[in-house]
Amino acid sequence: MAAAVVLAVSGPAAVAGLSGGPAEGAGAQRWSGTDGASGVAAVVTAAGREWGTAVALEVARVPVEGVCALVAVGRDGSEETVGSWSAGGAEDGPVEMSGGAALRPEGIDHFEVRTADGRRLVTVTR
Repeated sequence: MAAAVVLAVSGPAAVAGLSGGPAEGAGAQRWSGTDGASGVAAVVTAAGREWGTAVALEVARVPVEGVCALVAVGRDGSEETVGSWSAGGAEDGPVEMSGGAALRPEGIDHFEVRTADGRRLVTVTR
């Protein structure tokens, strides 16, 4: 998967492009978020599929080491883990991953990047 994101050091994330991933195609939506305190920045591309939503994530400057997860939060408060990965700390390069959720795109309120113990690192919104 080829992906690119431009992250401003003191400002929010700006999407330069995200292509070739499973969440590409007609109707794909790009969501972004930056946590002002930690500097964690994330871009999510989500696209509806027959089975739910295909999701691609790029996240940078994760200040923790260990397991992290991308969680889709539904408009009804339901939650689905889209995928997880092993973070290497803030000095580690951007992480790219893809996954899916049974929730339809219109049913997703936002995404959250969380640590294994549930601490929210960044909220990703439309």
